[in-house]
Amino acid sequence: AGSLRRLASVDCWRVVHPDDRDCTYYSRDNKQYSRLDYVFLAQEFLSLLISATIGIMCGSDLAPLTVDIQSPIFKPQEQLEAQLEPAKRYGRVRIILTHYFETNKMPDMSALKVWEAHKCVIHGHYISTFTQRKKEQTRQITDL
Repeated sequence: AGSLRRLASVDCWRVVHPDDRDCTYYSRDNKQYSRLDYVFLAQEFLSLLISATIGIMCGSDLAPLTVDIQSPIFKPQEQLEAQLEPAKRYGRVRIILTHYFETNKMPDMSALKVWEAHKCVIHGHYISTFTQRKKEQTRQITDL
């Protein structure tokens, strides 16, 4: 505990589960459960900790310890949309939707079907935009 304080580190699982008791190891010889696995995180990065779970022992005497930490570099997909420049974002969407509705405006086509299908078109546009943005970010990191 003293070393952890000196390093200003915390046990991720304990932070998320302060009152729980769980184990990551079962000794068949001693018939005892204990916690052998830890993931420590510097306190300055504690705000990036999303979750910490101890899984189920299955076919082994060890349980997996999983920790999810948000990257300070990559943003979740929902935040990417907000980062796109509004004028560009809305301009492109307006052009795509105008083209879509003009192209699919046919007397024999149900208005409901056209409306439902436009959701797929715009969804595809956003996926394409996010994919392009992610590739650019990955390329920037690789170039470092």
